[in-house]
Formats: sequence, C-alpha cells, structure tokens
Amino acid sequence: MPRITLRQFEEGLRSINSATIVTLHTSTIPEMRAAGNPFFGNIIKITRVNGVIQWIYEVSVNRQRVRENKVPDFEAFPRSWGDRIPHTPLVEYKQQLYLEVKVEKRDFNYFTLTNGTEVVPEVIQPFLKPESKGRQGLERKVILRDYMLNNINSIVYNHTHYLIDDSNN
Repeated sequence: MPRITLRQFEEGLRSINSATIVTLHTSTIPEMRAAGNPFFGNIIKITRVNGVIQWIYEVSVNRQRVRENKVPDFEAFPRSWGDRIPHTPLVEYKQQLYLEVKVEKRDFNYFTLTNGTEVVPEVIQPFLKPESKGRQGLERKVILRDYMLNNINSIVYNHTHYLIDDSNN
C-alpha cells in the first residue's frame, strides 16, 4: 500500500474532476454533549466509509426522490459553513481543508478512548448529539459528511489504497 503525505493527498484530490467512488478510513472526534459526560474529550470514532466525492448534493437528493416516487423539487441551501473550492471535492474552513463525501455505506463504526481501549457503542450513545431530521423528505436520506483531511487515515480510489502519512507533510 503506497504511503502519501497529506500534501500529496490534497494535490491528488484537487485533480479529481468527476464523481469518484472512494473508501475512507477515518479517526474523528464525535460530537458529544459535555455535561455529565465522562468520555468528553477522551473518545475517538473510527469509521470505514464507502462513498462518492465530487458529487452534487441537490442532484443526488432529487434522484433519490424520483426513486421513491416523489416530486424531484428539492433545492439545496447554500453551505452553512466553509467554502467549496471550485472544481474539487474540497471545502475550506478556518484554514483547514475538508473532503465532502456522499456516504453510501459505513462498513464499521466503533469508538476508542484516546489510549486505544475500545468502548462499547451503547455506553457512548447517550452522550452523542442526535442526528438532525433534515428536510429531504426521503425514506433513504442522502448523507453528506465533511471529513477534515487530517482525520483521514487512508483512502481507496482508482483501484489503489493509499495510506496517508501526515508525519512529514
């Protein structure tokens, strides 16, 4: 598996100009409530996500509306944070880059303490922020997620699995 730097990863993403299927392995800090939460600031969410980058949210929602025999009249609001970098799957926010992904499937999703000890999801669940209902009007929601590039450990695209090594950007 080839190792690439975070800078090489960013450059590769900037060159993608059409919808592309990817698999990501990520390590993120989940959104949690702080009050009474013994895990706050000490938990990491590990996920493998299959999805699509360089896609159009509004088009995807309306295609799903058609599949569900609903009128394809969804209009997306402008992003509430960050700026899309034109002709790339990247979003810039507060001098950080994020990869915008249409999540198709999460193969696994688990939590660890910062020391690596795995935590049973049922223990964490009461402290996680609930997902918003949204306004798509769909039975099978189109899921948009933005992943900070620093939180992506590896990516598979164009039949190659890249390990992202941010130790020597």
